[in-house]
Amino acid sequence: MSSESDFDCFASDSQGSEWERQLEERARLAQEKIDEKNAAKDTTAFSNVGMQVLPEAEIPIEEVVEAAKEIVAACPGVVEITGEQVQPFVFGLKKLILVFKIQDEEASTDDIVDALVAHEKISSAEITSFNKA
Repeated sequence: MSSESDFDCFASDSQGSEWERQLEERARLAQEKIDEKNAAKDTTAFSNVGMQVLPEAEIPIEEVVEAAKEIVAACPGVVEITGEQVQPFVFGLKKLILVFKIQDEEASTDDIVDALVAHEKISSAEITSFNKA
């Protein structure tokens, strides 16, 4: 049996330093897993856009619907067209409500509106809603 005078409480303990090394290694591995998981997350931002499209006079709304859908689908950054609805407007005219999803970094709503208005069958187009997806 050893005496109490043989015990040095300030002496380096090889088991303690091994435990600390293992603890640091586990913490490093856990941080690497967290970093990998965060890097794997898709950070792409999307938005849902609602747009009102009005036809030129005397143009059937069906032609405007097809033209508008083709133009919007061809614009960069447009992911998908999620909805369309024809509604009565004024004096017997009808308007198109078009809803689509865009990728924020690639799409420009101004460019989409300009492309629609440039078409001969479309009188005007304006954004009525814009929500982050």
